[in-house]
Parts: sequence; structure tokens; C-alpha cells
Amino acid sequence: MIRSVQHLSTALLVMLTSAACPAFAATVPMVGCPTDGQIGPEAVPAGGTKHLNLDARAAAGLAFYQNTDIGVLGPRGWHCLVLAGSNGTTIYVTPDGPDANAMLHSSFKGISGDAIQLSVNLGETSGRFVAAKFMARLFPQNREFVNAVIAEKIEPASNFVFAPYPGDHLKRLSEAVVEYETPANAKGLGTDSRLLPNQSPISGIVFLGEDDSVLSLAVRLPDKQLQSAIIRHTEANRGAR
Repeated sequence: MIRSVQHLSTALLVMLTSAACPAFAATVPMVGCPTDGQIGPEAVPAGGTKHLNLDARAAAGLAFYQNTDIGVLGPRGWHCLVLAGSNGTTIYVTPDGPDANAMLHSSFKGISGDAIQLSVNLGETSGRFVAAKFMARLFPQNREFVNAVIAEKIEPASNFVFAPYPGDHLKRLSEAVVEYETPANAKGLGTDSRLLPNQSPISGIVFLGEDDSVLSLAVRLPDKQLQSAIIRHTEANRGAR
């Protein structure tokens, strides 16, 4: 189940904070992330190390970025920020340090360069609008939920499209898990995030939670091996239903 920041389910919390794996091949640095959003700034957790199932080459180039509720792999030496609210929680990892004030301002247009975004959009709160858009694109079994959100008439029905993006390359791993790639200079699942289209593709994975919430990962990196390792780690620790 995918629940609020304050009430994350045990299964998701294990994935997001990557608690100790049964076996590990490598140790990577653990970097604490500042958190801001609806309830204001929170203390940055202490860093350390984390044991993960990664090959040596990937481990040498990666660190684990986290706060107390959410975490994701990213290139070593990058910077992170967690934004949290009633709609859900998102962690951003970028080369130059995301700025909370800029990202929370209505004028913020998005991230134009390389970045990683991992988001939990809650189906039981205002996060249902984003969750329903992913469901319409990827999870037809949840059409009734999407129709109920449309019926609220808070957002136009045209915002909810019952078809994949035509340019996206999809790999369905189960009824509740889809891997994707959004091509360069195109709109798709990868840009249904804060990542703006540019000359590089965006890859990632989307999970449907049992409580009508959606977890989505968007990754745009020049190093495709590291990019693949980030996606594989997220997939393995979330688990396909």
C-alpha cells in the first residue's frame, strides 16, 4: 500500500528508505536530504552508509539520498530535496541542489537538465488528481476511480486521457507495474513530473498501490548504466504484484 508521509505502509517504507537487504554486494554513501513543503522545513537526517545489491561499477558511482520517509539512488556528489504535503511526497536529486523556495513558487517551470524524481501521489487526498492521470494512461482496471475523479469537475475531463502517450515505449511488468521511456524532446510519462523535455530521453517506472495511490520514478542521466541501476533497484525493492 502507498500511504501518506505520516502513515507510510511498512512495505513502501522499506522500499523508500531501503532498509537492510538480505544480502548485499556493495556499500554506498547515504546522504540526508532537507525536507520542506506544507508543514515547513524539517531537520536534515544524518548521513552514513547503506548496504545494497549493486554491481561494483554502479555502486562506485551512486549514493543513496533520503529523509526519514523517502529515498532513492542517485549519482555521487549530487544534491537532494524532499517536498511533502497532503498530496504526497517527492524526492528530487540534481547535480546543483534543488531550491525549495523556487520549486514551491507558482512561477517554477521545471527542471531542464539531468535529474531524478521519485513521487508518491496519494489516492485518498489531493494527490488523487495526479494518481488518476497515471491510472488513465496505464492502468485500465482503475477506470472507475478515474471516472470518479473526473466527476468531481475540479479538473477538466480532457486532463485525463485513457491511452498511453503515443511516443512512449512501455514495458508492462504486471497489471500494477509499468516501465517506460519517454523519447528526447517529447512529452510523455517522463515529463508528467518536474522534468522538462530536452535532447535526452527520460526513463522510469510506475507502480499502482493497493490504496489507489501511485508511485512514479523519472530518471534522466547521461550514464545509462547508472540510470538502469536506479530503475532496477526501485523495481526490486518495491516488488511487482
